[in-house]
Amino acid sequence: MALLSVVLTAGLSVAAPTAAQAASVQFADAKLATCVAQHLSLDPGTTSFDSSDLAAITSLDCKDKGIADLTGIEALTGLTSLDISGNKVTDLAALEQIDSLPLSGLAASGQEVDWRIKVGTYNDLPINPWFDGDVFGAKWTKGLTRKVPWLFKADKAGQYAIIAGAQDYDFDIYFTVTAYTIKSFSAPTPKITGTVAVGKTLTAKPGTWKPSTAVLSYQWFRSGKAISGATAQTYTLTKSDLGKKMTVKVTGKQNEYKTATVTSKATGKVKAGTIVAGKVTLNGKAQVGQVMTVATSAADWSPNSVALSYQWYRAGKAVKGAKSASYTLTAADVKKKVSVKVSGALGGYTTRVITLNAGVIAGL
Repeated sequence: MALLSVVLTAGLSVAAPTAAQAASVQFADAKLATCVAQHLSLDPGTTSFDSSDLAAITSLDCKDKGIADLTGIEALTGLTSLDISGNKVTDLAALEQIDSLPLSGLAASGQEVDWRIKVGTYNDLPINPWFDGDVFGAKWTKGLTRKVPWLFKADKAGQYAIIAGAQDYDFDIYFTVTAYTIKSFSAPTPKITGTVAVGKTLTAKPGTWKPSTAVLSYQWFRSGKAISGATAQTYTLTKSDLGKKMTVKVTGKQNEYKTATVTSKATGKVKAGTIVAGKVTLNGKAQVGQVMTVATSAADWSPNSVALSYQWYRAGKAVKGAKSASYTLTAADVKKKVSVKVSGALGGYTTRVITLNAGVIAGL
């Protein structure tokens, strides 16, 4: 085995808690929190700790607990002895803030960490030491290549090992290295289902991706141009889509896989939407001098954002100026057939027209 002395310069600064924050402390790693809780004879599920209780701890034994993150341990300001052997810790930067803890007070041997790296690409050895400039030794199995100062790459897929340890204090890590090659998805062409008309909802059917764990995202297109914000699996057609053809792109992502994007076939041109009329009635007596009134509400139409308009007719001809919901019958209407057309209009939709007949108007 080759032996490597590596000077790691990566550092992590952790801001000291303010006075307002000092009353309560949380740990990033639930397993570290459990260990501290047990030391303080608290419920193992405790997540928030009094800072004064933590500051009073001088010795802490958390070996073989599965701990990976020490963030929060800097609150143990009185610590003089710490045993975190047999965990998964690679970052000791939080300990730098504990002035009371000497190098000799740390037991951190036997860390075991799984590390996945891509074949043929150099990767940083994921270690953050206690102090900037700490000297580490390392040895590794055949098949891994080192590049000064601490970059490693694998020449081919497989399992390897790296053992790295600090030379001046008790901290060493055994990395089980898995080298992988980027794989490709099996990605079918998506399909679009739904009625291709304004107001209707289209759905992207992605098909079965392999592996099924791919994380899928969507982007809808209008005649080849991406629609801003249209990134859900469904899309409701608007007046802007009228006459256009729709497509959707489905993108799959997953660690260790090459991102894949597949595009559906285009739909036919989007047709105008259909307005469904609500209840419409004509009220009033068909006699000269009486008022005829159309009773309806846009709230009862679908979509309910339609604009309603009116036009009254006498013997089939539009009555000039008679464009309101109510109409007062005049002498000119006597013995004539009077009707009214109620129109519901909305951009992107075919205007819906309802005709109501008042019949022949009687005189006095």
